[in-house]
Amino acid sequence: MTKFVLPTDVDEFSSLRRRNVAPRPKEDMPTPEIQQKGGPRITVDGFHVEWMGWSFDYGMRPTAGMQFWDVRFKGDRLLYEASQQEASANYAGYSPLGMTSNYMDTNWGNGLSAYELVAGVDCPPNAVYQDLSLFVDGEVIIRKNAICIFEFNTGIPNARHWDSDLAGGYTFYGASTSIVLIVRAAQAVYNYDYFNGAAARAPMATVGSGVAFC
Repeated sequence: MTKFVLPTDVDEFSSLRRRNVAPRPKEDMPTPEIQQKGGPRITVDGFHVEWMGWSFDYGMRPTAGMQFWDVRFKGDRLLYEASQQEASANYAGYSPLGMTSNYMDTNWGNGLSAYELVAGVDCPPNAVYQDLSLFVDGEVIIRKNAICIFEFNTGIPNARHWDSDLAGGYTFYGASTSIVLIVRAAQAVYNYDYFNGAAARAPMATVGSGVAFC
């Protein structure tokens, strides 16, 4: 039987980088960060959020996860409620059990599996971080910094046009920047995680919610 000996150098035994390979060029330099030179444009009062004409309330259901209520743009209600109903993990494998396994994770408790977010990894360092209160079995459970709210420039304009004068110049240029507001939570369901939340876009009045499997 061959024994596997753990290396003494912890950095060499890490899932964050390829093993036995030298660091990538400039890997030790600081990563890009979102700047808010004029300060945050997000207003948060408890679980009520306002941003660039948008307003909504949010919460966390212990079973399913994130919930959003009374979503409005410039005072007009677009959604009464948008919430996650279920999260399903479909497995695969060489055995019939692995091929047919399908876990419905509300039974585990998606909302109960939301824990503290790591600034600079799960969300930008200058995001707005909110504590999460869950009422379970007659008790209130507090999860510190379990929700983050931030805005960022996607780097791709919503629309643009450079109108050429066909003589080496142009007659006009017009574009609309794509700024998105994110409300996010991470749920660790046993041996895998979900990102759960919603996004609103400005200046275009579009909103959506979703789940990412990690």
